[in-house]
Amino acid sequence: PVLVLGLTDGLPEKRVACGAAAGWLQGRNFILRSLYVAPQHRRWGGGRLLVETLCGLLTGYADSVEVSYTSTTPEHDALTMFLEGLSFERYMKKHILRPAGMKHTCYFDRHHQKRIKNMAHGYEYGSLEGMGEEHAAHMPQQVKDWYEYDYGEETFFATRPDGGMYSSTHEFLRWIQALDAYELLGKYYQDMAQQPHTKVTGSIFSDYQNRGNTWYGWGWFVETPSLCHPHIVYHTGDNGGFKILAALLPETHSFILIFANRTDWDRYEVLQKIIRILQLNS
Repeated sequence: PVLVLGLTDGLPEKRVACGAAAGWLQGRNFILRSLYVAPQHRRWGGGRLLVETLCGLLTGYADSVEVSYTSTTPEHDALTMFLEGLSFERYMKKHILRPAGMKHTCYFDRHHQKRIKNMAHGYEYGSLEGMGEEHAAHMPQQVKDWYEYDYGEETFFATRPDGGMYSSTHEFLRWIQALDAYELLGKYYQDMAQQPHTKVTGSIFSDYQNRGNTWYGWGWFVETPSLCHPHIVYHTGDNGGFKILAALLPETHSFILIFANRTDWDRYEVLQKIIRILQLNS
């Protein structure tokens, strides 16, 4: 049995999804595969609420829990013998990264961060609120500045599978090419993943990407074609000060990929400008 918990914020008539936990029962063992709280809703106790609710629901059904996690602090190392993961990273390397030719893409680990060549850092611009303690201690109050916002500043930066992966635009393109060649998924699943299944437009459950003519496939947002508007299959990514957008335009066999280590930009607006400049909407 699969168990999915949702975390929402706001009054019932204006409720917004802001977190989730998911896993499944395997015998008397519960396998937790995902625990996520949206960045703007973190440090409010949402993650703790999800875990406590999960524990209550599992009472009488599960004797143990398996967790896939990334060690981010020295204190976490003491938990290794109790939290043996599902070898998620090794599975990804064997079945996704290597077949796609992504030789340098890897999941972040504080012990191995020096192995990431030319590693970029994420940044945010703002006041002392939200800055790391080390940075804030050397700045006067109410001063705005760019500050590093990734490992050590963002609580959930190194979590996986929803985050923690380092890649480049060149290697990300290899993943897209492998998908297009059906090297990672069979044709049926690949085609179905990019079909509109769940309507996002007008949803009362989430305001994320909630705009006209928008659907969700199997892991992709989908905008169906209309007059002067192309068919777009896309997804976004956010982690600390990093922000990306990957968009496929099937009709013109085009792929638009934007990686940024700053968050102060509207990626959908940028995408639309690129489409107009390249005349991909005609």
